[in-house]
Amino acid sequence: MIDFFTEQMDYIYFFYGLAFIMLAAVCFIITKTKTRQHLPWSLLGFFGLLHGFHEWVHIISIDFEDIGIIKQVNTMLMLLSFLFLFEFGRSGTALLRGRNFAGRWIYIPLCSVIAVGGLAGWNGLNIAARYALGLPGGAMTSYALFLVSGNTEKSGGKWLLFASLCVGLYALTTGLVGPYADFLPASALNSNIFFLTTGVPIELVRGILSSLIVFSLWTYSLLPADEAGTAWRTLRERTIVTPVILLLVIIAAGWIFTNIAGNHAKNEELRAADIYIGALTNHLATKMKAIESKAVDMADDLEIQTALIDTADGNSGRALFPFRDNPGKSDDYNVSFYILDRQGERVVLAGREDRDFRFFPAAIKNDDRVLRYTGYFSFDKARNDWNYCADVPVRDREGRIVGGVVARGDLEEMENSFRKRPYSFLIDSSGTIFISSDEKYCLNNLWPLKKGSPGQSYPAGQSGQDIFHSLITQKVSHGQFADMGGERFLVSRRPIEVPGWSIVLLSSIDNIKAYRLFSIFTTFIFFFLTTAFFTLLHLSRESSARISISERRYRGLVEGSPNCVVLFDRTGKCLTINKTGLDLMGREERIVGESFDRLWSFHTDLTADEI
Repeated sequence: MIDFFTEQMDYIYFFYGLAFIMLAAVCFIITKTKTRQHLPWSLLGFFGLLHGFHEWVHIISIDFEDIGIIKQVNTMLMLLSFLFLFEFGRSGTALLRGRNFAGRWIYIPLCSVIAVGGLAGWNGLNIAARYALGLPGGAMTSYALFLVSGNTEKSGGKWLLFASLCVGLYALTTGLVGPYADFLPASALNSNIFFLTTGVPIELVRGILSSLIVFSLWTYSLLPADEAGTAWRTLRERTIVTPVILLLVIIAAGWIFTNIAGNHAKNEELRAADIYIGALTNHLATKMKAIESKAVDMADDLEIQTALIDTADGNSGRALFPFRDNPGKSDDYNVSFYILDRQGERVVLAGREDRDFRFFPAAIKNDDRVLRYTGYFSFDKARNDWNYCADVPVRDREGRIVGGVVARGDLEEMENSFRKRPYSFLIDSSGTIFISSDEKYCLNNLWPLKKGSPGQSYPAGQSGQDIFHSLITQKVSHGQFADMGGERFLVSRRPIEVPGWSIVLLSSIDNIKAYRLFSIFTTFIFFFLTTAFFTLLHLSRESSARISISERRYRGLVEGSPNCVVLFDRTGKCLTINKTGLDLMGREERIVGESFDRLWSFHTDLTADEI
């Protein structure tokens, strides 16, 4: 679950920031549409706008870690947003209670606390702003919404009360659960501990709470002062239910689209990495097979077989002196050969001079059952050389093992191949790095070794490294993501022919970030256009509803009047007449459309214009 949410953090920040941008829009709509203003909604709107941008900057910080100014800009956006939140709660509470909860002088000690936190760097400034402004500002805002809910008619108060509850919970999550710091309470309660404990990022929780705040305030903004008439109820239902469902569908579809695009880019990166690893694997396999073939040829050499048989009879010195001086036993792969007797003791060396080599294969023992063909990697600490060794038993005519041949080939050429791509490694089953694109990583552990682990696959003590130090935090498999040095990488891993060994490549995820960022931007465009459409549609329907209500009120006044009420146009034609007028005129038929002169000429000589 943690890995899943870690990969989705960019979209979570997008969702989180979008909720606050919508909060700003709703607050500005309330400012324009509500005739009775109990709270300074514009301040809450500016908080939502700045905090939304603050969360969106996190997306940039995820995609472009090397831009150092991002953290400073992001912290300042958060600080300014919390100032607006605090002022909304402070001034809103003062308006509702009729007296100041705290004057503007309160900002002096609060800013002093924030400045002290700034002594610990930008991270300390971030945490101090949350403690000094975010938590109390959210608490006062929740209290202000609670107070205004009691002064609001009908269902509007219920929605404000729900918004008050959500704001209170948001204040706790944003004020108490912040980034890690080396001082209390941030060291004991922070976003990292929350994530590891619950498996859910705190940003997702805040985003959900923010969405609920927006929904409740949006519903409140659509309620008229008197909620009169079926037209208003129909308008409210259409304006709330349909857009909410459609916007949720856009958010869900955007998340799916973002993951599809990210997975496409991920698969492209894995395919490119597989081509490179395949080339390395084939190159290494060719080198290993060549060394193994030389070892087999040497073991089948009749001269060596005879010499090892003579060694068992005490004549090893005479038998192997000619072989020792034969330079033809070396080859183009820079291979050294070691002739071993049945006890695994070295009898002679051929090829390059290497008399400090003391590592002999464990397969050459007195017991014939363990004398077998093996291949393995070794490191010569004295020469700082990486090698591949092939052990081949030497048998007499009856098939009995009389000794062995070790062919040891230099892998310097492979080291150069690994350096063509950064962060490529040849590792053993425990994760110990044997060959690397950068020599400083060699003989370190790619992932941590547990205590009691057998450690490196080659002789203990060769590396001289701390086997519990590692480059990444956990064991990885093909297609997973890993963090190293504060940067995130895509892992490509392929086993080679030697059991337990594999080649690992850590690839940049810049292309994956770009694909996901494009998808997020596309989702935002659709969300914005949909929101704009429903906003315009709502304004149009609201205007029609107001006209309908006005007409019904007018008709109610006209039909209920005890006097004759007749409406004429400028040409003198009757547009409408109430029932009282028809009764007074003694007419039951419709007279709409008849001229003024025809209706009233027998009573007066005045025309419609003169009247």
